[in-house]
Amino acid sequence: MFKNKCIKYIIWHFACVYVFNKHNRLKQIIMKTPKKDKTLPPPMSTISEVMELLKERGLYHEFVFSAKEGMQAFGTTYKAEDLTIIKTYRFEGMSDPGDNSTLYLLENKKGNIGFILDAYGSESNYGSTFIAFLKAIPVQEHID
Repeated sequence: MFKNKCIKYIIWHFACVYVFNKHNRLKQIIMKTPKKDKTLPPPMSTISEVMELLKERGLYHEFVFSAKEGMQAFGTTYKAEDLTIIKTYRFEGMSDPGDNSTLYLLENKKGNIGFILDAYGSESNYGSTFIAFLKAIPVQEHID
């Protein structure tokens, strides 16, 4: 009888160790960071890198916002419904929370694309009027 109990305990012990190890291996596989695909370009991390890429693509028109006149670019004043946000880039300062900013790529109904750069957080460049205007612009993010 003692021998049977010992054998059952040993089998139970090895089964528990097997399940525990299998669980840990699965957890390691899930938590492992994916291998970087060498065909993809490196992620852009600074405003200047994104601005340079936009310039290379011919997207150097800046939208300007004023509370009185609204959004202006290409010699035209736009309402929110006349624009679409097609891409948003968010940048966070390494050490200073005041360095947080967002770059919005906007497209008008004629297909012209430009950008507007704004600080976000408590230090917005344009204030609550701009935030309300942005919220009214439809968003249709495109994948690069």
